[in-house]
Amino acid sequence: MADEQIGVVVAEGEFLLRAGLSGLVGGFADLRVAGQAGTTVQLEAQLRRGGVDVVLMGSRLEDARASHAVTTMRQTGWRTPILVLGASYQGRQHVAEAVRAGASAFLPMTVDPKELAHGIRRVHTGEAVFQLDPAWGMHLVRERETCRVTPRERQVLEQVERGLSNRQIGLELGIAMRTVDKHVENLMRKFAVRDRRLLASVLSTAAS
Repeated sequence: MADEQIGVVVAEGEFLLRAGLSGLVGGFADLRVAGQAGTTVQLEAQLRRGGVDVVLMGSRLEDARASHAVTTMRQTGWRTPILVLGASYQGRQHVAEAVRAGASAFLPMTVDPKELAHGIRRVHTGEAVFQLDPAWGMHLVRERETCRVTPRERQVLEQVERGLSNRQIGLELGIAMRTVDKHVENLMRKFAVRDRRLLASVLSTAAS
């Protein structure tokens, strides 16, 4: 059963909040508290122990804001998905900083336990989860993913934005249409869109 559970490290500077979040996570059969951390040093130690699938991070640790803690994780090579929790009054800037640093998701502290558990599951599968104003949440997803596309995917995306069909893109880039189909499929998955028209707007949206 343990192998099927999602291992979650709860990282939060406030002891009572950290303990409460750990209790919530441990209340779901498919989730497992893999450890707790109050500082970035403790968080790194938990990650080195292994068995961590997702980091559930509060708005700040004892020694750093969430955005700084995420930056430290990414700079030291950790690629574990990070779901950041924050208060609604902290505003867009706080969320944007965490996302740009490499956070996978953001949920407000007002989220209910079932939504939190669902968010952890989605992040574990590679989804970007942002419970914000929908348009702005999509802006963050696109901004983040634009930095993560491969050079070839970016070339394909630029041709999609020009309005070219997959066949035309293949001729333009000198690659097989089946390869173009695969790139477009991957891009739609990364940017969480199912409409080619929306995919065509990704670059301009991310830059705005």
